[in-house]
Amino acid sequence: VRLIHVEEVDTIACGGLHVRNTQEIELFLYQGQERIRGHVRLIFIVGEIAWQRIHENKNIVDELGTLYSAPPAVLVETATKAQEVAKENSLLVNDLRLALARALLEQRLASANEHNSYRVITWEVSEAITLKELGQVASQFDNLALAAVHRIEGKLTWLIVLTGSAEEAYDFGKNRNLFLSPIKGKGGGRPPIYQGVGEGDVNGFFMTFSKGVR
Repeated sequence: VRLIHVEEVDTIACGGLHVRNTQEIELFLYQGQERIRGHVRLIFIVGEIAWQRIHENKNIVDELGTLYSAPPAVLVETATKAQEVAKENSLLVNDLRLALARALLEQRLASANEHNSYRVITWEVSEAITLKELGQVASQFDNLALAAVHRIEGKLTWLIVLTGSAEEAYDFGKNRNLFLSPIKGKGGGRPPIYQGVGEGDVNGFFMTFSKGVR
């Protein structure tokens, strides 16, 4: 058993590769630490592997510096600001997409069939909006029964939104199988939004939904 003593740090049995003299290590690169069973384990690499890691990190810094047109000293600050701008732009794009979904839905509401106290819309979405965005917007309208599907790469996703009096009239929890059987629908949700996947007869799905449970 070989004991390694690091003054004022630790004395421990050595289970790794040995060198005759610590000068052979050349470089000791600290990588971090982890706590195991109440003890702290240091993580490090040495020698040629450490030099390779330093060169790899330098190349990464150089590439990021070129990408952000910034020297290493301000690279973190520049990248942080870029992330903040990207986040703001992402929020703006999201707001615009929701506004588009609302405008398209309002167009359909203008000519929607009304049953008792709620309006019914069936919609195979082909516009540049997602069912998630449509669901967010539709849930803000009162007394609406909406069934929508979207096809992409041969896959079919469905969305049902029931608000106000439509939720009571349709009772999705009770009539789920009735509405989803034409498309072999799977999925669910919580009022007022239900969604999932399916396949098959979209027209049958819309026809069944339009008839409701009256």
